[in-house]
Amino acid sequence: MKWILGGTVLCAGLALLPQILAARGDDATNSGEGAAARSSDTRSYRIEGMSCAGCVDHIKQAINAIPGVTAVRVSYRERGATVIADAGVQNLDTQIARAVETLGLTATRTKANGDEH
Repeated sequence: MKWILGGTVLCAGLALLPQILAARGDDATNSGEGAAARSSDTRSYRIEGMSCAGCVDHIKQAINAIPGVTAVRVSYRERGATVIADAGVQNLDTQIARAVETLGLTATRTKANGDEH
């Protein structure tokens, strides 16, 4: 019973971690400004060369490793990715293209609703 309760507390704590960090302003791109002062940039990409659904996790990992990226959604069915990053990230398109190229794939920016391409 103790383990189950501990696991519940751990899960609840992890679920709250993003809100705690956002309130503190802690992240890899913190430049002394509060989290509320930062804006985000959402971009969409066409991913060419995905051969199976297993590619999705590899693409997510590669793009999430880019400093300033805050969220990534990859769809095998749609052959695309949506990336949310801090607005000030320099050369984001180039960084994403290079990260995806390391996997033997190609990422091309597309224009979508809310996309400022």
